[in-house]
Amino acid sequence: MKKRIMGVLLAAICAIGLIGCGNTNNSDTSAKKEDTTKASYIVRIGMPTAGKHFQNFTAEQYKETIEKATNGDIIVEIYPSSQLGTATQMIQGVQDGSIEGVMIPSSYFCSFAPASAVTDIPFFFEDSQQIYDILNTPDNPLNVYLEKYGFKVAAWLKNTPRYILSQKKYESIADMKNQKIWCLPSRTLQKELNAYAASPQTLDPSDISVSLENGTVDGVETDVLFMNSTGLGASAKYLNKIPNTPMTNLFCFGKDWFDKLPKDYQELLINTANDIVRTQEIPYVEKQYNGSLQALQDLGVEIVEPNDALITELKEKSESVTDSFINESEENSEIYHELSEMILNYTK
Repeated sequence: MKKRIMGVLLAAICAIGLIGCGNTNNSDTSAKKEDTTKASYIVRIGMPTAGKHFQNFTAEQYKETIEKATNGDIIVEIYPSSQLGTATQMIQGVQDGSIEGVMIPSSYFCSFAPASAVTDIPFFFEDSQQIYDILNTPDNPLNVYLEKYGFKVAAWLKNTPRYILSQKKYESIADMKNQKIWCLPSRTLQKELNAYAASPQTLDPSDISVSLENGTVDGVETDVLFMNSTGLGASAKYLNKIPNTPMTNLFCFGKDWFDKLPKDYQELLINTANDIVRTQEIPYVEKQYNGSLQALQDLGVEIVEPNDALITELKEKSESVTDSFINESEENSEIYHELSEMILNYTK
């Protein structure tokens, strides 16, 4: 068994080294027809994004590495653009075993594991690097917590800041009053927008572009990579760089399915996920972030930097959101305070 483990892990490392110069074509296609008759395991990974979004890029690199490392004994099938259902349906599928894995914003998990909304608390984490480093430590209490609800964390992906793309410039909280702003379906994010006197909207992501264009929503709170990959900039005037908690994206498997795998394959799936994120996804995200900002500006979107008075207002209003999360349940309180301790001791 030890020889098998070492052989599989060594093959994975070699494969990761090879894919850096390999194919990075991220066209929005269904899982390609492959000869799966010789494979022992099929891993279907669903995601709501398409094209050159970093989730799709990461999944393609993961597929190539795993299949090379196992000589096709594990086949990874990628299903972008919500082909396996809505975000909620895909997470439900992972939980009940009808699909094996998902890459998706962690905000969607709060309907299944409420304390996971801790990643949405405004101003809790300092920036994208801090939240990535802390969530990917072995001591991250969220990983153990999510296992209780049927999810095995493979890796937390690094994302970018969460901004608001809108038809109106937000220079004070008063500017946000009664603004219909789309956000991910997290109670914490909804409470955040309510605290700013805005009106949170939780449409399906596929409806956002049309809704922004026809005025059903006034703004969209998400990361700039998603804004750019979905063409939202064509329907908005301003990108308000509201400095809230950065977006987080989760790559996970169904725990019941994962636990039935051979031990060496379990180690391979987890180790490869973290290696791919560290060596491939992070540089890709950083490049795409700058490119996405420029693409939005090329469409005529004005970048609005927050003033000090607005940041002070936002932080004051956000205190009620933090208190609400902590007081909602004992699990919420425990997760919050454990992560707070990790943030306190964090050094880059």
